[in-house]
Amino acid sequence: MQTILSGQLIRRLRGKGTNSESMSIFLTTEEQDFHVQIRGGNPFFDEVLDPLVGKFIKCSGAMNDSGATFLIDFLCVVEALEEE
Repeated sequence: MQTILSGQLIRRLRGKGTNSESMSIFLTTEEQDFHVQIRGGNPFFDEVLDPLVGKFIKCSGAMNDSGATFLIDFLCVVEALEEE
């Protein structure tokens, strides 16, 4: 099932205090923050998302099987979050 999300891309620590601790990219929305990755992309360094950190995006995709990562199928950069 495809879901549409809008928010700002940020970089922050993921898995603090675990063997998987790393800096990762998150989409921060009004409801919650989602760890994000381009579907089929490199899970450790996303060449598409990395230069967009700090920008606002609208994207579509779905949570992965474990529910830990939102896999982006399509995205576009927006100037700011639009009021709905």
